[in-house]
Amino acid sequence: MERRDNTALFLGGGVLVLVLLWRKVVKPGAVTPVQTLNYISRLRFIISGVKFKSGNNLEFELFIENPNERKILVKSIVGELYLEGNQKKTIYKLGTVSRYGVTEVKANAETKLPFSVRLKILQLVGALSDWAAGKLKNRFLRFIGTINIDGQLYPLNITYQI
Repeated sequence: MERRDNTALFLGGGVLVLVLLWRKVVKPGAVTPVQTLNYISRLRFIISGVKFKSGNNLEFELFIENPNERKILVKSIVGELYLEGNQKKTIYKLGTVSRYGVTEVKANAETKLPFSVRLKILQLVGALSDWAAGKLKNRFLRFIGTINIDGQLYPLNITYQI
């Protein structure tokens, strides 16, 4: 009888056993960075409820819609809020937005994050005078920043039509 070399078969079986043990025992539910990026690409970010408050404060709500089967943790959001008009020819930087602290966005759910922005007075005066003069047509707010989800940073660019 001839003897076959089963080394490759044993090595393949050993690797398979190690991978299964890793996933089930050592790191159950572990998510790779590629999977996290896929989850984040399916999230929807919506600005709503923009209101001017007393003094020079602007309040708005950021809704995060999570259609994934897995919850995510938002650890921070930072960025700048701009008022734009006339096909991006007129841009006013209204203020800086920051939010720190962990917020859980449940699977297949929507979470509301309220924000308050202290507006820059000089930018606000310029924007309001252009608005009154009719120079700001097709106005919209744009938030450009970064979000920390599950410890990884991702860019944000959200538009809200006024």
